Amino acid sequence: INQGFISDISYYKIDRWDLFYGWIIQYALSSESPYIDTDVGVQSQNYIYRVTYKDICGNEGPTSNIGGNILLNGTQYKSHYDLSWNAYQQWDGGVLEYRILYYNNSMNLYQTIATVPNNVLNYTDSDIEKVNTENYCYRVAAINALDPNIKSYSNERCFIPTPNAYFPNAFSPNGDGTNDLFEYGGTFAKEIEINIYNRWGNNVFSSNEIDFKWDGKNQNTGDICPQGSYILSYKITGFDNSMVQDEITIFLLR
Repeated sequence: INQGFISDISYYKIDRWDLFYGWIIQYALSSESPYIDTDVGVQSQNYIYRVTYKDICGNEGPTSNIGGNILLNGTQYKSHYDLSWNAYQQWDGGVLEYRILYYNNSMNLYQTIATVPNNVLNYTDSDIEKVNTENYCYRVAAINALDPNIKSYSNERCFIPTPNAYFPNAFSPNGDGTNDLFEYGGTFAKEIEINIYNRWGNNVFSSNEIDFKWDGKNQNTGDICPQGSYILSYKITGFDNSMVQDEITIFLLR
């Protein structure tokens, strides 16, 4: 074989690394690019790849740079969500920045909520009452430093929020346009049951609607309830199937 002749590529040899097995040499062979690895768990593991090739004369080419996935992890707290990810390592020019993407359920698309420098690999989202939604889902996008149109996306990380059992402790149904209705002021409720009792223990209002509104009238008779204290008994079920129930005193002011 003439060593000066550049022959056709016979196949690509793919090596793969993961935390469990380490480097698996010649993990796969491919006759063309791109190669798609389907035996992965990108929601929970990092993978790194490198490629070389052999031509029809048996000559082996140089090993490529390494490339891998961005693994997004997260921890849920009552007041915020902490996100973290590994650095992306594929592009020769490196990463310009990372964009944190939040899935807007009402618009059915991911939108950028923050941008961090390329040396920052974490983000805290404290705005976790955007909407009363079943879940909060995030992705991270690495932006190519040489061409911002080139991006690499992480896996999706979702949180199921726990319900917030907030009710106002007073309202004034006097028609002045301020606090005229008593309603649920919390978030992340999937189901709700409420009962309101007067001082004699008689039920004056009940509902299983999350967006209920009590106008201060006896639901059973239509009579105007007098000013005073009332007992609110509630049970709230969250999207995470957790349950919160309690009794509190509320005040009707006229």
